[in-house]
Amino acid sequence: MYTLKTDQCYSSAVDGNAQIQVAAWPRWQQWLLRVCIIFFLLLLIPFKAEWYQRLFDATYFYEVLSPFTSYRPSFIEINSESGRWGLLSYSSWFVALAVASIWTLLQRKSTGVHYDKLYYWLRVLVRYRIAIGIIDFGYLKLFPMQMPYPSISNLNTNFGDYTLYKLYWQSVGIVTWYEIVLGIVEVLGGFLLFFRQTASLGAIINIGVLFNIAFANHAYDGGVHVYSAFFVLLSLFVLAYDIPPLYRLLIKEQDVQANFYHPSNDPSFPTSRWFIAKILFIFLFVFLLGYYRYDRHYHKQRLKDPVEQGVTGLTGLYKEASFKINGQA
Repeated sequence: MYTLKTDQCYSSAVDGNAQIQVAAWPRWQQWLLRVCIIFFLLLLIPFKAEWYQRLFDATYFYEVLSPFTSYRPSFIEINSESGRWGLLSYSSWFVALAVASIWTLLQRKSTGVHYDKLYYWLRVLVRYRIAIGIIDFGYLKLFPMQMPYPSISNLNTNFGDYTLYKLYWQSVGIVTWYEIVLGIVEVLGGFLLFFRQTASLGAIINIGVLFNIAFANHAYDGGVHVYSAFFVLLSLFVLAYDIPPLYRLLIKEQDVQANFYHPSNDPSFPTSRWFIAKILFIFLFVFLLGYYRYDRHYHKQRLKDPVEQGVTGLTGLYKEASFKINGQA
């Protein structure tokens, strides 16, 4: 028997072989949950053929993991300045919200829906999607690949010749340990989301880090503002689960017994199998992915700057009088 302690009336539902006592959902909460389900699914499921082509063309296992961690939800792209960096870059969000709202209107009289179960599994899906995405983000900084240390040519480039995002990236890349610490924080925030007990703490960490990233990318035309803002939105959804009991406990100073809904065990898929599946998932998207990122940085040297040895004795600064390639100016 699982009980959800709230101030609302209770209704009974049968889940497998166990009877679960859950609180009745108000109409507005049912509508909001249905909107969230459709909205998040439209943004979590890849709709671009290139995504599937990249997955099926994989030649080694890292290329199988990478499409899942780095997928950026955008099935509508508008070729304009606002479509790249402004409000229209969120067009996919607006369309997804419109579709979700229409569906909820059509289903507003549906009955027999177990909203607690839907809410539980939607949170699981959202938690794991944030986790693998932000961990992959974090490894790019933990092994400094995203924003490399400025080269001699970059340090001697006229300030006004930089694009805005290049200026921002160079400012971060010049402090290598700051970038590494950012990576550690992102990996930690993602890892905490794999567990229900620490999910809200992980969501708080991710909101703080990714809001800053989204804001900076808007200011410097960085191009990942939508992707980072999407993780902020997902993290807010995860955090909302614990806000009501925390508000009653910390603000209203009331006694709280936060026994939230948890689905009963499915006899056809025992707890041990769920545990094994979870451990395997974490192994793939935390440890194995981390190894691949480390290997690409330190062994395969898949970096943004060239690593080949230059011509001996020619390193330095020059005042150019003329420049020729194969004898042609």
